[in-house]
Amino acid sequence: MRVTRAQAKVQTRERLLEAARRVFVERGFHATTLDQVAEEAGHTKGAVYSAFESKADLFLAILEERVFRRVGELRRIGARVRSLDELTQAGERLWIATLRNEREWSLLLVEFEVYAARDAVLRERLADILGRLRSAMCETIEAVASASGEHLPVPAEQLTVATLALSNGIMLEGLTGATADAVEAFRSAFALFLRGASAPGDVS
Repeated sequence: MRVTRAQAKVQTRERLLEAARRVFVERGFHATTLDQVAEEAGHTKGAVYSAFESKADLFLAILEERVFRRVGELRRIGARVRSLDELTQAGERLWIATLRNEREWSLLLVEFEVYAARDAVLRERLADILGRLRSAMCETIEAVASASGEHLPVPAEQLTVATLALSNGIMLEGLTGATADAVEAFRSAFALFLRGASAPGDVS
C-alpha cells in the first residue's frame, strides 16, 4: 500500500519522538543535540526541524504524550477504586514504580523544569501540560469522594498541590542520594500529611 505524504510525515514524527526519548533519557536535556536525535532516528537534522521548532519543542511533545498516558492511568484507577483510601494506595504504588523504574526520566524532567523556569514562554507551555495532570488528579479525587460518599478534609486542589510538592521533593532527595530510602520516606511523610489533613479544626 502506498504511503501518502501526510502518513509519511506522521511516521517520521513518531520515529523522531522515539529516538528523542532514548537520547534525552541517556544524555539529559542539555547534552542532547538535534543532530544526535536525527542520527538515532535515521533522518537528517532538517527532518527534525520540519516537525519541531526546537529541542525544547521536541521535549515538550514527548512530555505531552507522557502526561496524556498518565492522565489515562489516573482515570482508570479512579474508575476501579471504591474509596479515598484505595485511591491513596493506588497512587502510592504508581509513584513508587516511577521512582524505582524511571530514575533517568525523573532526572531529565527536573533538568528541563529548571531550564524552563527561566524562560517565560517555555514556563507557560510546561505549566499548561503539567496542569492537565494536576486537573486529572483533582477530578479523580473528587469523583472517588463523591462516589464513596466520603468527605474531603480539604479541597481536592489543595490535596493535589500538596501531594505533588511532597512527592516531587522526596523524589529529588532520592535522586540526589540525600535520602537513603526515598520510598520509605515518602510513605512515612505521606501518612503524616494525610493524618494532618484529616484532623478536625481550622487548617487555613
